[in-house]
Amino acid sequence: RLIMSVISGKTVVMSGFGKDVRAELEALFAAAGAIVTHSVSGKTQILVTGPKPGPDKVAKAQSAGAEIWDEATARAALK
Repeated sequence: RLIMSVISGKTVVMSGFGKDVRAELEALFAAAGAIVTHSVSGKTQILVTGPKPGPDKVAKAQSAGAEIWDEATARAALK
């Protein structure tokens, strides 16, 4: 499946979501083979942002060269 090649093995961080949406997205990404972490580092490859992302996380992700996805992009990739 395409999803496995896009997400599998990638380090993913969520920012700006409520607890329930974050938990749902983390579970979906983990099921797709992603490595879900809670803080941005040089290993972060995708930052998924919700309505209120932390500006520090966004800045760190940009510095690390990570892709920054909104919720709609993330959900489309997970289909």
